[in-house]
Amino acid sequence: MMSIEEIEDLYITYSENELPKDKRAEVEQLLQSDPMVREVFEEMKTLDEQMVEAPLEMPPPTIRKAFEEALENEAKAATKSKSIRLPIWLVAAGVSLLAGLTLGWLLHAQLGKGESAELVALSQQMEEMKQVVMLTQIQQHSASQRLAAVQASYKISEPNDEVVQALMIALRSDPSDNVRMAAIQALVNLAPQTSVGPGMAASLTAQQNPIVQMMLIEMLVQMKEKSAVDEFTKVANDESMDTQIRARAQQGIGELL
Repeated sequence: MMSIEEIEDLYITYSENELPKDKRAEVEQLLQSDPMVREVFEEMKTLDEQMVEAPLEMPPPTIRKAFEEALENEAKAATKSKSIRLPIWLVAAGVSLLAGLTLGWLLHAQLGKGESAELVALSQQMEEMKQVVMLTQIQQHSASQRLAAVQASYKISEPNDEVVQALMIALRSDPSDNVRMAAIQALVNLAPQTSVGPGMAASLTAQQNPIVQMMLIEMLVQMKEKSAVDEFTKVANDESMDTQIRARAQQGIGELL
């Protein structure tokens, strides 16, 4: 019997059309015969369609504190044992609950004109909470949770150095190529705010999958990241590399100079 983590990882591969026809047929047959696999696939599909969106509005400190403490407790538990992971539903349910409480509070709040100092402070703390959720989730064993964490980084308006570093680590060393490609896109999204180009360029030689290599080269060229020239040169001169990757790296050098 497959574990939940194995089913979640299978969903990613299946949903991104990375399986050959015969394997896809096996998965589809499994979906028909195994209720647990079908249920997990449906949950994952729902998560894909409705990624966690933390509300912009803020609840009173008492509500926020309770939710923050719950996240902190889960993070501590995950740190104590690498085998412990935050279930996908925990983050989604927690943020959904917070959204509901926030809406109820706003319906009764009298803010007057403009934002109060308290609202600004609470908004900043919510931003910190988003980052706690993302940083906790990206360390989980399941590739699907790490992928969700990378996607959740788009919801962070002012990512701190820890978030950027976590995405860089994912790009360099995550076991899943899907997570690495998602990290590339997330880092490109941060490029206007943060100097991520040199780190992205430095990760090029750490990539093994030609698809990831090509995507990274294309993004660095689009970003006009001149620090990538040295890395492109290494790739272009590496005879062990795929010939198409070497050719694109050589072309990229000309585009950046």
